[in-house]
Amino acid sequence: MQRDVRTTPYEDLLQQWKPLIYKFSRWNIGVDPDDLYQELSIILYAAQQRYDPSRGASFGTYLYRALITRVRKLYQQVNKRKKRVPPSCIVPLEKHHENILNATDEQLELVELLANVTDDAKSVARCILAGAEKPRDQLLLGLSNKQINQGTTELRRLLR
Repeated sequence: MQRDVRTTPYEDLLQQWKPLIYKFSRWNIGVDPDDLYQELSIILYAAQQRYDPSRGASFGTYLYRALITRVRKLYQQVNKRKKRVPPSCIVPLEKHHENILNATDEQLELVELLANVTDDAKSVARCILAGAEKPRDQLLLGLSNKQINQGTTELRRLLR
């Protein structure tokens, strides 16, 4: 007869499931492995509290599903952040530009991250600082798809 997982001390469960948690924490999803390990240890605790053996699944299956679900959500969150360049990452050092779309290259050089980037990246940065964060908005401001893709790619590389 299997013992009740809900009454098993958490430390014993952690010791038992440590290899699985460790395996998931080493997946390269853009999160620090130690942070991911800690996050997944919390998922183990939550799974212990929520597990219902009457539903027919073993605790191992239940835990595996909970861990994989959390890893996938974190992966999606990380990739969602990487798809857009947040304006806060390219805020100019001189904070009060009245009309950023008409900013000169000299003013843009005040932006620390944009000191040595291509014109495409500077154009995308101008649009983002003006509030046009999405590619469709940048198209309306006169950038081509090629400029947007190349500029955004370069800005992402800088922000890694």
